[in-house]
Amino acid sequence: MVVGDRPEGPGTAGPTEEQPSAEDGEEVLVDLRRLELSAARRGLALDRVRRALQGEPPHAAFQPIFDLSDGDLVGVEAVARFASRLMPERLVAEARSVGLLVDLELVVLRDAVSQVHALPEQAYLSLNVSAETLTSGRLHGLVEEAPHRLVLELSDRTRVRDADRLAGTVHTLRRLGVRFAIDDVGSGTSNVAPALGLVPDMIKLDASLTRGIDHDPARRSVVGALVAFASAVDAGFVADGIETPGELSVMRRLGADAGQGTLLGKPGRAGDVPRSVRLDPG
Repeated sequence: MVVGDRPEGPGTAGPTEEQPSAEDGEEVLVDLRRLELSAARRGLALDRVRRALQGEPPHAAFQPIFDLSDGDLVGVEAVARFASRLMPERLVAEARSVGLLVDLELVVLRDAVSQVHALPEQAYLSLNVSAETLTSGRLHGLVEEAPHRLVLELSDRTRVRDADRLAGTVHTLRRLGVRFAIDDVGSGTSNVAPALGLVPDMIKLDASLTRGIDHDPARRSVVGALVAFASAVDAGFVADGIETPGELSVMRRLGADAGQGTLLGKPGRAGDVPRSVRLDPG
């Protein structure tokens, strides 16, 4: 017998189970209500995403990207347009939460790629893709339509959960002729390139750094350093979000290769994309 044990006898009480308190019962009820509320919200999100997919489908509009040295068109970015009243960012977030992000993105990607031959022949087609879609195995047949004209944009904000798988997919698609861009560079996060050891074909500046750059020396210093980095690794540099002549002038002085934004051209139909834009001396 272990020292300290006492034999149970007629006058000795055995071990008793602790009875749940009223407070424990209330906590269980609160947890159940939270689960019910979460399930209800998930159901509503699933319904909204399904309506977006089954009703009037999402489609692509095309925003021009111009060479900032001469104003010639070099590419277009496919921008998703949804019939849903939800903000696109919220719809994408809800699609991710219910496991339908890949399906939602592929609808837009298929529409964009189906129109690549309607775009001016000198222009590449830039497509925004999530890591989930990129590693889904469902892109390969899509990009075979015109791999050498496609640029896949991965946001630098992307959380990389399986770097090896993502890097392998990038390598496979690059062998087909697809190019890659890191988007939203300078947004305050840097996840994709370090995780993959990826030297991108293009670096796309986050629009937040373009905004007001003609009035902000700190922004100009940051962007100047990023332009120098892009040049050092032989990557093209695209300034996104150019909305004013002042922003355009600064980006040209800093040596950005290309630019896009409402000042240069708004998203529109594939057949309406201009082949050039007039640039005032900068």
